[in-house]
Amino acid sequence: MKKIAIVTMNHGYNYGNKLQNYAMEHIYREYGLDVTTIAFEPTGCIKPKSGSSNSISSKILKKIRRKFYFSREKKRLERFKIFNKNYLHLTEKVYNNTNYNTIPEDEYDFFSVGSDQVWNSYFWDFSKIYLLDFVKDNEKKIAYAASFGMDSIKEEYKEDFRKNLSEFKSILLREEKGQKIIKELINKDVPVVLDPTLLLERNEWHKFGKKPENLKDGKYIFTYFLGEMTKERKKKIRKFAKRRNAKIIALNDITKKYYCCNPNEMVYLIENAEAILTDSFHACVLSIIFNKDFYIFERISKGRNMNSRIETLLKMLQINKKTDDDLELDRNYNYKKINMLLDEKKKRCMEYIEKSLL
Repeated sequence: MKKIAIVTMNHGYNYGNKLQNYAMEHIYREYGLDVTTIAFEPTGCIKPKSGSSNSISSKILKKIRRKFYFSREKKRLERFKIFNKNYLHLTEKVYNNTNYNTIPEDEYDFFSVGSDQVWNSYFWDFSKIYLLDFVKDNEKKIAYAASFGMDSIKEEYKEDFRKNLSEFKSILLREEKGQKIIKELINKDVPVVLDPTLLLERNEWHKFGKKPENLKDGKYIFTYFLGEMTKERKKKIRKFAKRRNAKIIALNDITKKYYCCNPNEMVYLIENAEAILTDSFHACVLSIIFNKDFYIFERISKGRNMNSRIETLLKMLQINKKTDDDLELDRNYNYKKINMLLDEKKKRCMEYIEKSLL
C-alpha cells in the first residue's frame, strides 16, 4: 500500500483547516492510500502584536480580557486537540520550523500540500514547509486545492515560491487568482479545483455532525465571522433574526457559549440553521453542501480582500450570491442547478487527483 503525507495547517483551532484536513484524508483513503498528516507547529515565527497602544488603560483592558477569556480559549483548544486525536491521523512527532527537514522522506510515496491557505505568505505563521522544500524527489510533490488567500505574494518570498513550485509534479489550486500567480511565477497553466470538503457527499457530513449538548430546540440563525464585526453589521443581523423569528448562534464570539464548539458541532449547527451569515469560506461550503440559505459578508484583512476563494467557488457553481445588502430580500438559491454543477465538478476533480497519484 502506497503512503501519502499531507502537509497542511493543523495547529490551533481553526474550523476550516480541520474540516479540509479531515476531508483530504478521507479522499486519499478512497484511493487505497495509507494516509498520514504531518503534525506541525510553526514555532520560530514572529507573531505580530495585536494593536500598538501601550497606554495604561490598554494594558489593563488586555489583562481583564486574559483573565475572563483564558479559560474559554483553553477549553476550545482542548476540544480541538480531542478532535485531532479522534478524526485525524497525525504523526506522533510534532515538527516545527527548525526541524521539519528531518521528516523522513523515504517513508512516503507522496507529499500532498493543501488544502486551505497554505501559500498565504501574509500569514504571521507562514512556513516554507508548505512549499515542500524538504522533499528531494520532485515526483512525490503534489498540491490539491492549495490557496494563496491573497492576490499576491510577499516580495521576500517570491524566489522561494518560484524555485519550489517549479519542482512540483502536480499543482491544483483553489482560486482563480492563484492561477495568475502561478502563471507569473513559473509560467504554468494549472487547474482550479473544489475544496476537498466539497468532494465528500452530504451524507458523510451529516454523519460527521454532532448536536451541541447545550443546544435547545427552536429556530436559529447561525453566524460565523473571522473578520471585524461592526455595530452596523450586528444591528443588521439582529434585525434579520427578528424578521425570521429566530435566535442567533454566534460561533466565533468568545463572549457566547457556543465559542467552544468543536468541528463536528459546527457542521451540525450549519446543517440545522434557519440561515447562515458569514465571511468564512468553509461556512459557505457547508451551506452549499446542505443546500442552506446563506449570506456572504465581505472580509478584509490588513487592507486586503480575503474573498477571492469564495468568489471563485461561486463562479464555478454559477451561484448568484446574497450579501448583507440582501438580508431583507426573499430570493432563493437554485440548488437543483447548483447540485448538478457540483456533481460535474466533483468528477473532474477526482480525475485530477487520480492523475496526480499515477
